[in-house]
Amino acid sequence: MNTKLYIKMMDQQSDIKSVSLIALSMIFALAVLVSFLFVPIEHVVRTSGIVVPIEIRSISADKSGWVQLRELTAGNELTLGDMLGIYRAGINEGEHQIKIHHQRARIRQLQLEKKELDLKRKSSSLLNERKSTTVFSIQEENLNVQVEVIQKDLDFNLNRMKPSNILVEKSGIILDIKSDNAGYNWFNQGETILTLYNKNKLVVRAKVPSHKIMSIDSAKKVILDNEMNRLRVIGQVEKIFYAMAEAEGMQMMVDISIDEHANLKPSMEFNVSIVTDKKPLFSLIQDTFL
Repeated sequence: MNTKLYIKMMDQQSDIKSVSLIALSMIFALAVLVSFLFVPIEHVVRTSGIVVPIEIRSISADKSGWVQLRELTAGNELTLGDMLGIYRAGINEGEHQIKIHHQRARIRQLQLEKKELDLKRKSSSLLNERKSTTVFSIQEENLNVQVEVIQKDLDFNLNRMKPSNILVEKSGIILDIKSDNAGYNWFNQGETILTLYNKNKLVVRAKVPSHKIMSIDSAKKVILDNEMNRLRVIGQVEKIFYAMAEAEGMQMMVDISIDEHANLKPSMEFNVSIVTDKKPLFSLIQDTFL
């Protein structure tokens, strides 16, 4: 009797141990999953179906189309699902690179452009409150230059960019734009759209990473080079916060190709628009800038 009772007690203990092991395994697996979702991205091995919340402070894009996450720290939170046109090709240790899927990004870009055109057609009071337009014109030697600066202040204060001077040179048009900045803004999360029209006909539309020409108290120049058929953007940076590191006296330049059929001439009428908006940098497409 004692032997049978002893065996039965051993069975109960075995069952208890099994249940405990299963429970501990489930708790451990759940803890690993939760911690996996919130660890920094450099420690994450991307698996199918997992959305990894990341915090981005500094972003850049190079000519190959790679978007580099320079620093992951407290800032605007995005998820991988929120990044426009993202195609998972690998996150490399140290560089944290994510590849842009050009086809999906291009489709998304066309949708954004259509949405932007629809917004421009609307004249609601809400839109008027959120958008301010400054038009600056100059007439010199049969050259009529009109510069339209559109600011969309949807979510936070952006630089109020005002064209301060337009110079006409043999190489083309130089537009000086000085920044009237009232505070500290994260332009690396946005983008600048440069649009050149010739008598209402779209000549070029290019997106430029904002951190390359937009910074604190900076002066910008847009140069239309008729001979080289290029739209050149130069930023003389007094102070720029790049991955939380201050750099002074930096000079950045972005060249953008203009349509080869534009047939630009100094006597033409140009309308240069600089649109500043808060959109993810991941919507940039390689063939539309640089």
